Order: sequence, then structure tokens, then C-alpha cells
Amino acid sequence: MNQRIRDFIREFSDTSIYKIAAYVGVAMGTAVLVALFSRYFSDEGWIWVGIMAVVLLVTQARSTWIRQKAKEQSLVDPHERLRTRIEAVNKAFTEAATLMDELQRDLTAQEAARRQLVAEAEHQQHLIGMNREEAEAVRRLILGETRADIARQRRDQWVFFMLGAVVSIPIGVVINLLVP
Repeated sequence: MNQRIRDFIREFSDTSIYKIAAYVGVAMGTAVLVALFSRYFSDEGWIWVGIMAVVLLVTQARSTWIRQKAKEQSLVDPHERLRTRIEAVNKAFTEAATLMDELQRDLTAQEAARRQLVAEAEHQQHLIGMNREEAEAVRRLILGETRADIARQRRDQWVFFMLGAVVSIPIGVVINLLVP
């Protein structure tokens, strides 16, 4: 990083010594004008002068950086640049092939899911297409089992209630006799 900064400063100083002198002259002239007309400048005027100076320096630095990059690119061997570009193209093709394989797997998975949904939809259509007698027979079968289950549960509840009453009453009587 320090080498890049040194190169930047060297490039800035080598190629634009006259520009630097011009900028210093402009800055000194501006300072003289500000000193002469300071009673006409408010704080806002000073801020604008500072902003313009910063913009001027940033513009010069950017143009110097662009020239430096162009110079670095012109110094690169054309064969090396071509090799770098070919490597980049090969890398892009490799990534494209990888993405194509992933897309193919996704497409296959989606096709399998679609086939499964179509089969389930056909099954649902078959169930809907059952005639009225089959549907009534299924309903009677389900209701018959449900009614039988309800009756059995009710009978079990009464049996447990009766057992509880039959067992708890004698135990209560024995406890009352034993405890004075």
C-alpha cells in the first residue's frame, strides 16, 4: 500500500509540477482576495471557498490516478494480458457449467414434484368420481364405527363409575368403624 502511495505522489509531482504551481498561485490569489474583501465575506463565503479548494484537489487526484492506471495497463505485457483474459473467460465458463448442472438438478426435482402432484390430482378426481352408492356405503361404514365407539366408551365409563362406588363405600365404612 505504501508503494502505491509513493508511486501516486511521484506521478503527481513528476507530471504536474506546473499544475501544482498554478494551484498554489490560485490559492494564494484567493487568500489575497479574501483578505482584501474579508468584510464582504461571511462565514458561509469561507465555507464555499474551502469546498471549492477540496473539489479542485480531489479532481486533480482522480485524474492523476486515472493516468497512473492507464500507464500501468500499458506497461503490462500483451501476452500476459491475453492470458489473464483467457483465464477469466475459462473461469466464467466453469461457473456457467456449474450453474447449468445445478439448474438441471432443480429442474429434475421440480419435474418429479409435478408428476407426484398430477398423480395425486388424478387420485382426487377418482375419489370425486365415486358414485353416490359407494359414497353412501363409506359414510354408513364410518358412522357405524363411530356410533359403536361412542356406545362402547359410554359403557366403559358407567362400569368404572359403578366399580368406584362399589369399592369406595365399603372402604369408607371400614375406616369409620376403625377410627373412633
